[in-house]
Parts: sequence; structure tokens; C-alpha cells
Amino acid sequence: MIKILFLYNNYEREHTIIKIICNRIKNKNVKIYSVGITDKNLIREIFRIRPYITFTFPITTQNQIYIYEILKVFFHSIIITFTTEGLFDYRNNDVVKTCVGFYDYPSTLIDYHVYWGRLAAKYIGQELF
Repeated sequence: MIKILFLYNNYEREHTIIKIICNRIKNKNVKIYSVGITDKNLIREIFRIRPYITFTFPITTQNQIYIYEILKVFFHSIIITFTTEGLFDYRNNDVVKTCVGFYDYPSTLIDYHVYWGRLAAKYIGQELF
């Protein structure tokens, strides 16, 4: 059984994307879980689920780095970040930094970055790599 964890930041903003992705996964050997990054039982849930793949939003806090490191070290989870933001002026460096976070972390922590749209990929992507 492949376990996929959706680790969301803002349920109202991200649940639609999560639902769309879940509806496209037709494999019966896949079990999908969804947990909020600020849920009080987050670490307990991560250890209960033991995800093989984790979909989440880009790192914007130091605590996220610790959580993603737990996922990597204990479960070798593949971590995929996805942007759900709408219209932004990506040419504004402050906006881009808000999307990618202000923290340094190992380049091997995040396996894949998914962007919604070419502008997000162009302006946010160059900051992540």
C-alpha cells in the first residue's frame, strides 16, 4: 500500500487542489491522508501514517524544515511542494520571497516543486534552485 500525505497550510485555499489530485489517483493500492501543518497532533499523525509521498506547500517557516526532515529521515518520504497562490506580481522580489520562504535548507530536502503556471515557475523556480 502506497501512503500519500497531503500536508496543508490553509485548508480553505488548498483543499480544492488536494481534492482534484485525489480524484485523479485511481490506483486502489494508494491510501490518501490529509493533515494540517498546525494540527496539534501533527507529529503523531506523521508517525501513524508513515507516508511514502508527501505533497505540501513551499517552506515558509523554520518549523516546516524540521517536519520535512522527520519525513525524510524516518520514512524516506518523497516530498513534493506545490504552489496554490493566485495572482501575484512575481517580478517583485518580496512577493517571490514570501512564496519560497526566507529559510535555508538542504537542496535534497524537497524532491520536486510543482508550479501552477509559467510565471510562477519562472520567478519562484529560480529562487528555489
